[in-house]
Amino acid sequence: MRRGNKFQKEENKFHKQVEKLLKKSGFEVTYSDFYKKVPDIIAEFNHIKIIFHCKYSPEGKSYQGLEKLVNEYSSRVKDNNSAKVAVLAIYNYKLPKISKDKLEGWLKNKYVAIWNDNIINNYKTLARSIGKYAGVQIISDLGIKKDFIDSSLQVPAIEITQNGRKFYITKLKPDYLLNAAVVLRRTTDSKRLYQRYITPKRVIRDIPDYIQNGDGIFPNNIILASTTELAYKDNKLILPTSYGSFVVVDGQHRLYSFCNLKNEELIREYELPVTIFDGSKLSEFEQSKVFITINNNAKKIPPPLVLEIKNQGTNLPREIVLLNMFKKTPYFNGIIREYTSRKGTIDAVTFCTTNAFEDLIKDTGPILSGRSKLPEKAKIKRCYNYLHTYFKVVYNNFRKEWKNPSKYVLATNKGYRALLRLFIKILKYTKNKNDEAKYREVIKALKKSKVEMQNKNIGGGGGEGAAISLANEFAKGINKRIPNFDETMILEEVLKTQKVHIGEKETAEKFLSECGEKLKGIVRGELAFVDVTTISLLKKYFPNAKEFHIIAGNIKDEDKVEKEIQNSLNNLYLIQQKKIHERWLGDNNYLIDLNTDLKQDAIANSEHELKFSEFTQSSTKINDFDKKWKQLIEDINMKITPINLPPE
Repeated sequence: MRRGNKFQKEENKFHKQVEKLLKKSGFEVTYSDFYKKVPDIIAEFNHIKIIFHCKYSPEGKSYQGLEKLVNEYSSRVKDNNSAKVAVLAIYNYKLPKISKDKLEGWLKNKYVAIWNDNIINNYKTLARSIGKYAGVQIISDLGIKKDFIDSSLQVPAIEITQNGRKFYITKLKPDYLLNAAVVLRRTTDSKRLYQRYITPKRVIRDIPDYIQNGDGIFPNNIILASTTELAYKDNKLILPTSYGSFVVVDGQHRLYSFCNLKNEELIREYELPVTIFDGSKLSEFEQSKVFITINNNAKKIPPPLVLEIKNQGTNLPREIVLLNMFKKTPYFNGIIREYTSRKGTIDAVTFCTTNAFEDLIKDTGPILSGRSKLPEKAKIKRCYNYLHTYFKVVYNNFRKEWKNPSKYVLATNKGYRALLRLFIKILKYTKNKNDEAKYREVIKALKKSKVEMQNKNIGGGGGEGAAISLANEFAKGINKRIPNFDETMILEEVLKTQKVHIGEKETAEKFLSECGEKLKGIVRGELAFVDVTTISLLKKYFPNAKEFHIIAGNIKDEDKVEKEIQNSLNNLYLIQQKKIHERWLGDNNYLIDLNTDLKQDAIANSEHELKFSEFTQSSTKINDFDKKWKQLIEDINMKITPINLPPE
């Protein structure tokens, strides 16, 4: 009998949850008794016997004696000749760190697998989504091979060779694929793998409804990689017949939607087009590259997952090498949030792809300017030294704020972006020298300026536009202590501001009408998002503009926008360039900071502040824009989309 304890009720509840999970996954539970000191559960999947031991800690305490338990259950498996493997389901314990190789060794040599919180929760989601076919995944993950049909299977197939790689195109029935194929799904415990988590709604309702409505078709191939070498002879592919014979590279939601069909005939008779790679000749990393190529040009893969997959390869890009280096520093350790970790307050994608970071570390940026001939390792080291020194100074001066991101902005996506933009200004101040003393001078000035740092008092969202505004606030505060630190901050005199709350469309329109009519001549601007309503708003609020020169980050319905320009505002010259995040309009004398998109559905749909300023000297902002505009016109075939251009 188990020894009594005050948490026995909760432990028994967990035992029942594991039992329920197994039944839902297609296992037959042949024995289940929480109270006896024998395996808690014995379950079978198509006569494959597995024994289970369940441990649960309501207090989340550390687990002691794991290796002893592994050895105990290894003996149980060997004593019970019919059992293939033992599973130790250990939930809500703090488990000791165990290497992937050791876990795989336990499974391969001792026939014992560890299920922690993450694995159990993933299997629960999978069982809820695909029912009895989740058992196929479990069996495969446990390394068990068994035929699900007795006779061999041959199908007509076309062999194709591209770039030296062979693959086969054929058609297969869902009932075969649901038993033969599994997914290498990426979790915290298997970071080398690449598939995203299954979306229950898509496989339980959305896609099954589409299939069963009588018109549902899937012309796109499901892509598989075999787990063993394939045989192809006389235009026929000889298919393996054991569980887990294939890995789904692309199409898991399409395939698993058949698990939830009420019409079982469709599962047996529906024909799915399939592309099969010989997995013995295609590594998991090469499979992941296929996965990215297909999905990143179709349904978007979560960017953090793309980043982690890229991080598996060799010859990593500069930004990912730096990300990996900074994750180990005291100020970013535990702060950077990745796809599988979930914890942290600065997204890994934000860390290494935000505009300011890219501007800082590129060959022509302030850190590497004039050093393009350096070896790549030397460039990375130089970038790291600059950024490391800077963030060390920030951390040492704002330790309380950095360690409390729920209250303060610095160690958040917005704060990180703003600090990088501030660093660009600092390097201009130091003439691109890695001068720690100057860094301290500037950051101490920022601290003494008492610029608002609390999240609750800082609006404007978390994107690039909000970060630009925050960086400018930092620079203004520093200018009070260090005159001429950032000259762009002393060239503008704010004449008028207006806070706009959600629904206050008339307030926003009145401000834009009164201030917009003051802009004359060539009105320049950068707008993050543009649609057809932007054209009418420019015409309405800026009646005295002779021309508009606008650079937009994103343009919705380009054809409609181009047609509207031609019909109603042909003095608007518009270029699309990716990664534009600012939202402003100005002429030689005045500047309007919009802090939201100039679109009909946006001007009163968020909390934002409109600002109208006068340039006290020749504007650096306008001069920089004019240089950029000229360069874009000259480089028209490179990184931009011209919607309407001025005559030469």
